[in-house]
Amino acid sequence: MDRSRIVLLLCILLLSVCLVFAVTALMVLRNAVSETDRVRVQAQELLDSLSGELEQALQAGGTNAPAESVPADVLYDSLCIRESGGKIAVYTADGYLVRLFDVRVDTLPEADRAALREGISVSSWKELLSVIQDYTG
Repeated sequence: MDRSRIVLLLCILLLSVCLVFAVTALMVLRNAVSETDRVRVQAQELLDSLSGELEQALQAGGTNAPAESVPADVLYDSLCIRESGGKIAVYTADGYLVRLFDVRVDTLPEADRAALREGISVSSWKELLSVIQDYTG
């Protein structure tokens, strides 16, 4: 075998390896995007499912929601979970109320109550879902 054939075979081998890595990277990226979309949909569904409870509580006069609140269907980058009027609330980083949950803070363990008084910052919808589901069951 002459040198030109060996170089050609090595180039083909190198291109094949690069193609395999590129396809693998694209599959990982596609899965990450799919997971992110799925988590956002789950988070929005959770927030939407609890909006009826919030509206009922507001109509019953059982909550003291701040006057400045924003629509819950808007997606935020950074959220804070804390106590509001004795219940669990989700706020934007700017302090706007996103959702108020009908979960009394006084029914939670002291460590959870202390964490909610301090505020629990979450940076992803997946993290928000996890924390809210821990408190709402």
